[in-house]
Amino acid sequence: MVIGTSLSVYPAAGLVNYAPPFAEKYYIDPKELEGANIYDFKIIKEKAGVGVPDLVEQLIK
Repeated sequence: MVIGTSLSVYPAAGLVNYAPPFAEKYYIDPKELEGANIYDFKIIKEKAGVGVPDLVEQLIK
């Protein structure tokens, strides 16, 4: 789960590459993300205070 970052500052931006290919990956941020390699992420265009609780609710169902 990536929350509220542009994924443009390293080394933190490179951490997404360590997620296993079979893992469900989520990007939560209301801003448009450009240039980051998150093609297999599910994008939630919300602020963290809204997006995280919504996602947690979906995951525990």
